[in-house]
Amino acid sequence: RQGVGILGPGTPAATRLENIARYMDFVSESLIRAAEQAREILYTKPSVTLDDTAEPSADSQ
Repeated sequence: RQGVGILGPGTPAATRLENIARYMDFVSESLIRAAEQAREILYTKPSVTLDDTAEPSADSQ
């Protein structure tokens, strides 16, 4: 974004730099969200259901 000011707003090069900066902001935010979602999935203990704690039946042994 500093380059935009140096090159002058409205120049083709400054426009490209601004678009790249906006894209990098988008990618960074998406990566942070994905990491937070992965952290929730990986570090949250699964809930226990009745099927998970049931004793094996005599038929399945």
